[in-house]
Amino acid sequence: MMVPNIVGRKQAIEQREAYVSALRLMQKARFDAIDTGKNIEVAYDDSSSTLRLTQITPAQNNQSEEREDSTSFSFPSEISATNFRLAGSDVNSGDWQLMFYPDGKSNGGGFEIVRGNDTRSISITTDGFATLSNSGLATATSETWDAGTYVQRQ
Repeated sequence: MMVPNIVGRKQAIEQREAYVSALRLMQKARFDAIDTGKNIEVAYDDSSSTLRLTQITPAQNNQSEEREDSTSFSFPSEISATNFRLAGSDVNSGDWQLMFYPDGKSNGGGFEIVRGNDTRSISITTDGFATLSNSGLATATSETWDAGTYVQRQ
């Protein structure tokens, strides 16, 4: 008699959903920043494999800034986040603090999500848009250039 591996199927579904859930969290961070008019920080906690959103209220009238955790997402144990990038530079997971601003923009960055031999990535542009890719992070390229270097003005 064959018994279906229900636990195995459930884990496989959770693993596949993890990619989309991480992407949705980035999109939520941008929306929350626009909606609340406050900065939203996304950070990764290595010890619990958790992405965490924190709402930041700027300091006013000699008071320090207020930080309030809002939403978090934990990756299943078979999945890990690696190769963090922030503002075009590679950083370790503890230094990765992606910011979304009230105008919808961000400081830009991304990370890779690894499950066995499968590597995917989430990239966030400086305009605040997040995308999920079926490959690793692309090589960082500059989005700006010096005016007049390609065609000299008269």
